[in-house]
Amino acid sequence: MDKYQVHPDFRFTTSNMYTCWTMVEAGLGLSMDNAFSSRRWNGKVKVLPFATPDRLELGMALPSLAQASPALKKFLEYVKKGVG
Repeated sequence: MDKYQVHPDFRFTTSNMYTCWTMVEAGLGLSMDNAFSSRRWNGKVKVLPFATPDRLELGMALPSLAQASPALKKFLEYVKKGVG
């Protein structure tokens, strides 16, 4: 946010996305989320895209993908379909 000289006045915070969206729906402010985490929210809020090309990256420490568990491989497939 510093990059764009945005300095919000935080009064309420939560790490629970459902709580966050419910607070926004109640008129307590706004939330900045990625499309991956908010795409299933059906609340009464207006969703707007960012007008910047900024992106987040998902990083994992693995010696190699070949050593990843079947569950992790399935998760990565899901992320690639949903985000990439």
